[in-house]
Amino acid sequence: MKKILSILLIFAMVFTLTACGQKEQELSGDSSDSSGKTKLTLACFVLMPYIEERIEEFNKTNPDYYIEVLDYSQYDTKDDFTAGETKLKTDILGGNTPDLIELGKTPPEIYTNKGLLEDLNNFLNKDETLSKDDFVKGALQAMSTKGGMYRFSPSFTVTTLYGKDSKIGDISSWSLEQLQKFLDENKDITSPFINMPPAQILRSLTMYSMDQFVDGETGQCNFNSPEFVTLLEVVKKYSKTTSDGYKEPNEELSNNKGLFATMYMLGLDDFAKSHKELNGDINVIGFPSEEGSGNVADFQFSFSIFADSKHKEGAWQFLKTFITEDYQDQLAEMEIPVLLSSYNKAIENSEATAEQTEEFNTIINSIVKASAYDVTLMGIISEEAKSFFTGQRSAQEAADAIQSRAKIYISESR
Repeated sequence: MKKILSILLIFAMVFTLTACGQKEQELSGDSSDSSGKTKLTLACFVLMPYIEERIEEFNKTNPDYYIEVLDYSQYDTKDDFTAGETKLKTDILGGNTPDLIELGKTPPEIYTNKGLLEDLNNFLNKDETLSKDDFVKGALQAMSTKGGMYRFSPSFTVTTLYGKDSKIGDISSWSLEQLQKFLDENKDITSPFINMPPAQILRSLTMYSMDQFVDGETGQCNFNSPEFVTLLEVVKKYSKTTSDGYKEPNEELSNNKGLFATMYMLGLDDFAKSHKELNGDINVIGFPSEEGSGNVADFQFSFSIFADSKHKEGAWQFLKTFITEDYQDQLAEMEIPVLLSSYNKAIENSEATAEQTEEFNTIINSIVKASAYDVTLMGIISEEAKSFFTGQRSAQEAADAIQSRAKIYISESR
């Protein structure tokens, strides 16, 4: 049921790309409804229906503030799908900064690098009804950076890499070099990445390990490093396009026909299912990472408050509407809630064993990073990597080409 609901949410997101603009007048309310209230502006490119519902409820019930939605996707054209982003940057530079922004999967570093976002710890540390201890540890860590907490999301899922514990061994994380060594030691398995064609392997190993190659705070990148060259070599050597259809991951693992599968966890039951099917012989090791866990939190949507907002307290009041226990309990039916009390209720209501629950909690609390997908950057990587995969360049030459283009793109984006 959870997976069906999650799929429906994804389809809802696709079909509501312009919904926030169409409902702007409705969400902001007419002058009589807004009389005496302070307006908060929320920038967006995509708004899911349940976010709109929270805005409508906030506008009706909050005595001091109301939300007006600014749909920047309306400026996009078929010739320039980044026109909305350009318009938002122009507004910010012109002093017309919104109060809030819905980030989606956009990495907050795009804005924090310019000092544009407010550290939400400033509100949490003085809030009388909410503290950091009220959040799921892994969720809080994924929403935070070394410099602060600049995004908030009410729920998340987990994307990770797993295999048999009897094969991988008793380790909780690994580097790309360790992954390559492991693959070399299991050459008898010709298709180690189950249901993952070459393009997906490259995308997954790069996207979920991006912090190894791009420093979000400084903007420095190192795609010409030995680590990235290793990644390219791993993808070319251990991937092949299969045409024999989808394979049941746990069957392939059990029969030693593959080494890894990707797990998308919407909750404890997803982990418990694989744990049971593999008779407990499972190691959720995560994607290669030079630092900490390789388990990654996926936020379908997240909010930030702009540092230049004149109504930060009102913006925080809006974000808190997503952290009520009733609302978090509802989210627990679809994804993993960030409120610890709701998370614990979902755990208690599961039929998972004590062992499965303990292992799941360990995975969740190990999370330190969130997924982020930069379409342009991934496009550069895919385009230049092809020259290596087709034998036109060496891995180092392809990495150098990626580094050259990525450095320019990242510099221009900051």
